[in-house]
Amino acid sequence: MGKYKNNRGPAKKTIDNVIRRPTMGQGQEASAGEISLPLKPSAQTTLPTLLKELAKGSEDDKIRSLLGISCLENVTLDKKGLRSIAPLLNDSSNTVQVAAANALRMLAMSGGSKVANDMIDDDIMTPLETVMYATYGALFSGKTLLDDKIIKERLVSCIKLLWTLSENSERALQFASKPRTMNVLISCAECIDDYLALPAVQCLQTITEDNTEAIQQLTSRQKYMLDVLALESTAAEKIQLQTLFASVIVNVHNCTMSRVLPATLITVVGTLAKCLKINILSQLEAFDENNTKKCPATDKEEMDIDEVFNESKENDPFVKEILDMGLLIDAQVCALETLANICTNNDDDEEMNTSESSEDAFSESEIEDGLCSNIQSLTLPPTLSSEVVSSILQNGILALTMEKAQPVPEELLSRLAAFIEEEDIPNRLKKLQNRALLCLHNLIRGLPLEELGGAQQLQETWRSLAVKIVTGMF
Repeated sequence: MGKYKNNRGPAKKTIDNVIRRPTMGQGQEASAGEISLPLKPSAQTTLPTLLKELAKGSEDDKIRSLLGISCLENVTLDKKGLRSIAPLLNDSSNTVQVAAANALRMLAMSGGSKVANDMIDDDIMTPLETVMYATYGALFSGKTLLDDKIIKERLVSCIKLLWTLSENSERALQFASKPRTMNVLISCAECIDDYLALPAVQCLQTITEDNTEAIQQLTSRQKYMLDVLALESTAAEKIQLQTLFASVIVNVHNCTMSRVLPATLITVVGTLAKCLKINILSQLEAFDENNTKKCPATDKEEMDIDEVFNESKENDPFVKEILDMGLLIDAQVCALETLANICTNNDDDEEMNTSESSEDAFSESEIEDGLCSNIQSLTLPPTLSSEVVSSILQNGILALTMEKAQPVPEELLSRLAAFIEEEDIPNRLKKLQNRALLCLHNLIRGLPLEELGGAQQLQETWRSLAVKIVTGMF
């Protein structure tokens, strides 16, 4: 194992890139949200039916059809279908534009590199750039806009579509790295509105992976990013933003953190450690306990769980708590991926990819191979610089990584899946554990043996984790 990179191939789920029930923007309201649509399309609702409805022409028909397409998982749209959706990015209705961008994004996520490249072949980037530049100009003109909420939503939907295309196609990076596009992303990333900033930084994190053209345009912005890292905040949005900026800084330095100023290294690793110190499991257990009281065990089997969730949606603190937990889990996934890169010797070109197989639990043979590899590597000299080792040890990164690698009780996962299916918390927790194991692998290879507790203790710890995975405890 080595450096963690995105594998721009099959569809994958990444930070905040999880297929969810379509909204016009998390935490936002838009007129499209008023269109009545089942959250889960029935078996009779097929893609051809939705495309036929799309061709009817009325605004409501377009929105309903596009939202329906966004609901469909694991579908592949041919070029003819794509050509019926792409022009709607320039529709006269702002809401239709947003719905079209969201539908195209979901299709790219489902279809992976093939669909993403088909979109680029059909020149999807031209209308996307046109809408993004125009929307950015309107929002950042300094003028007061009567419908700034939907305008902002349109810009966010464009950024997320660009982000998804960049994750699935190397060719999309050529467009994303353009100075004008980078200026839009940087401006949004540096604005005070987290709703704009988060998707912009997520996109920057993706396009700065081994991308010299994009990196060169960000080197002058490092001071701002470090200033964000220095802010004190317990808000989930801010913690995720700080973690993403830390990851971008690592990308800018091509993961060779031994070459940066000591203060920068301390700030970056400290930010990642602060994120990992948040005890997600205790928050989930408290959430589970509180909602179990609202839904007594004697009645649970007879109740419709969706009804419980939908009734609770009216309670803003309840919804906010769910969303915050999802953001924090994603932030910790990002932190572990970034630490895995920091702990990687750049001479090791083997990649940890984000293909569908790596999202699942490791197989027994993979665990055994990894165990043997790590045991053999104990006799090798550490691969990390003394500066990086010192920062990792001072922040207790090894213990934090071990903590995140521990399994979550299956009973808790089952209950969470029932209550908060929309946010896919169980799968995100499994991804967190997966990334912790990958990070632990690199830590073992990079740290001095004595800092790992000695060969015997390390082997026992690694075997214990391997047994838990092989026996299905993860």
